[in-house]
Amino acid sequence: MRVVVLALLLACRKEPAPVAAADAGSLGDPNNPMFGPPGTPFGPSVALPLDWPSDVPLYPNAHLLQASAQTTDAGKRWDAQYDVSDSAQRVTEFHRKAFAGTETFDMNLSLGRMIQFTTPDRVIGVTIFEIQRQTHVVVSVQPP
Repeated sequence: MRVVVLALLLACRKEPAPVAAADAGSLGDPNNPMFGPPGTPFGPSVALPLDWPSDVPLYPNAHLLQASAQTTDAGKRWDAQYDVSDSAQRVTEFHRKAFAGTETFDMNLSLGRMIQFTTPDRVIGVTIFEIQRQTHVVVSVQPP
């Protein structure tokens, strides 16, 4: 549980990701495809890994920014990062409904909310936060 909480907190930290010097000037540009105007896509969606767990849904019409799968000594781990135009509250309700009946750990963060759902097979961490009227979600799936 501590690993998921730490990973999700790190994903939500306030520090910006490192940016190459050539790109640094365009971060404040509303026409930059990565940081465009609120409610607009940030560029093309990436594909989920082919073996993404079928019982771990992403929010409908999610714009997938990043997705990965890796095998560790503990088992398979999947991560996805996406944004949606709906409110953080609606996204939170969607995930709570999708994992109803599971053991749940819920924590309010200064930037949003982190929810951890534990099933017999896996731990699903969902971090939801809003920036510039855009809802961003990080989903992490790993063995219990």
